[in-house]
Amino acid sequence: MGSLEVCVSSVEEAELAIKCGADSVELCMAPEIGGLTFRALYEEEIQRLGALGEHVRLLIRLRPGSFCYTKEEVDIMCRQIETIRTLLPRAGFTIGALSPSGTLDRLALESLCKAAKDAELTFHRGIDVLPEPWQYVPQIREMGFKRLLTSGGASSAVEGTEVLSLMQQASGDTLTIVAAGGVRAEHIPFIRTKGGLQAFHGGFRGARDRAESSSARRAPDGSYLDAWWTESYLDTNLLTEALMAVKAV
Repeated sequence: MGSLEVCVSSVEEAELAIKCGADSVELCMAPEIGGLTFRALYEEEIQRLGALGEHVRLLIRLRPGSFCYTKEEVDIMCRQIETIRTLLPRAGFTIGALSPSGTLDRLALESLCKAAKDAELTFHRGIDVLPEPWQYVPQIREMGFKRLLTSGGASSAVEGTEVLSLMQQASGDTLTIVAAGGVRAEHIPFIRTKGGLQAFHGGFRGARDRAESSSARRAPDGSYLDAWWTESYLDTNLLTEALMAVKAV
């Protein structure tokens, strides 16, 4: 039977995803740009996430853009990991670092792994920007990572199924290859059959229009202006459909 992780951008979404039946959640900010380290947590949020135990993983990514980091940036991410470990000792981490030459940054990864100590580690989709990503799977496994998020180097997991199959073959018994990138319920049977994967990751986002009156904005006639924006949210219908597909035998 398969497993499903949900990318969430709030504590409320984390609780909702687990309540719906997700196996785990990855908490981050700004998922629309690939995710960043979540903001500082309030005490109440720490308690609520702590109650979810090992079902919570936190993305550690300092900034958008490339996955090549300076020593100073690596040091900051290490401190982020160490701080979170003291607050949420059962949580896992999703990390990754690449070198400017287009390979894994072993020194940076060793520092991040050391900071995480015995926490469960997932390598994030930075792997997908490398040519022939399957060749790095043994190295990632040997460094102690338990999971690898990947689309097989393609824009979506469906398009990368052939490479996902190669990565699955190279993963061994201790590393789980997790299909990530545009995953929806209708894609899961195909990825499972063609790629041989049993673990999946997705955001399952919906969008809705919101409006709010602003006392700071006035029309020429003195009336208040409404502020309109589109809000992204965790769509439980999409999540439930994906869960049914993942759990199907």
